[in-house]
Amino acid sequence: KTGFLLESCDNNNQNCQAVKDEGISTFPSTTSDSIVVNYQVSLVKRENNVKPGDANAAVTFEYYQD
Repeated sequence: KTGFLLESCDNNNQNCQAVKDEGISTFPSTTSDSIVVNYQVSLVKRENNVKPGDANAAVTFEYYQD
């Protein structure tokens, strides 16, 4: 396989988690402060005879309030 591994982290990079297959990461907050999410991308090595190509990614933020 070839591609990238995406990991999302909180503001201080203390709580990092791999983005699930559904593309979801959850960061609950109990304050009214803004939430900062950092993304870390790691390159995955290509297998033999796999040619590079274009890749696209999109990030959608959804806010839920209890």
